[in-house]
Amino acid sequence: MATSSRTLGDLFDTFEREAFRLETLDDYNAGWIEELRSHTAKRKRIHRVHILRRPLSDYLRFELGWGYQRNMSGGEEFFILDGTGTFLGAEVLSPERTAEFARFRDVALAQAEPFTEWWAKYRA
Repeated sequence: MATSSRTLGDLFDTFEREAFRLETLDDYNAGWIEELRSHTAKRKRIHRVHILRRPLSDYLRFELGWGYQRNMSGGEEFFILDGTGTFLGAEVLSPERTAEFARFRDVALAQAEPFTEWWAKYRA
């Protein structure tokens, strides 16, 4: 098998005619819950805030009802903010910007509702 410095995302963005994936496993998340547990067992916190709007799309109902529930079993925490927005991109922060974005995180967490409470009210 040849290796390349190109990422799967690079390859997917530049394919010209056809993309194919042969799936051979029953569960592609098999090690993910164990990965989460290995960190949370060391008292490391894994959490996120998801800004979404209702009514939920079929995809979000699946993600929240199955994916979030599964990740929670590994110790990941989820919080929900009702709202709207546009994805502007993602980046790895330089160390000097960490404090700035930690403040954004803190504001989002302060206004977000724990997922289990939100899901009990709004699950479709």
